[in-house]
Amino acid sequence: MDFSMSAVAKKQIIVIIAASAVFSLCGYLLFSAFAGDTQSALFSSLMGVNSHANAADTLPFTIGIFIAMLLNIIKVLMLKRMVANAVERDEQSAKNYLKVQSLSRFTITAVVLVITAWLHSSVTNEAGNPLVVNFMGVFFGIFTLPIAAHSMRFFLRGHLKEKQEI
Repeated sequence: MDFSMSAVAKKQIIVIIAASAVFSLCGYLLFSAFAGDTQSALFSSLMGVNSHANAADTLPFTIGIFIAMLLNIIKVLMLKRMVANAVERDEQSAKNYLKVQSLSRFTITAVVLVITAWLHSSVTNEAGNPLVVNFMGVFFGIFTLPIAAHSMRFFLRGHLKEKQEI
């Protein structure tokens, strides 16, 4: 099995895409199930829409998850490049490089969250629901990267056991 940084990055991207698809599908199913239900106020507030949401309000949520998916794929590719570049540097230079790269990934995430929060609040329909992008879709979608990172231990489990036996 190939467990190079490229292979790990590809597996993480696949998991990010799969988790994003699951989040989108679950959002659609939950919106459809709770549309017009008076007891759905908690669910609707968690999803970032008014309590009288309908299934059509899932499009901004799905767009938010798609934006987060793209953001996470960019961050995985940045991590791949960061590891490759850090290995070639001396220790102090590598530490400084890693700090700057981590700060840049954090900054990119913060900028995307601020922009989507602005879009969520400024472009709404007559019911007050977002038209372009749902902030909660982006917020929930960002969690696909940690899911992908933690799933790598399942992909690498057999490889790590082989290394310990040698």
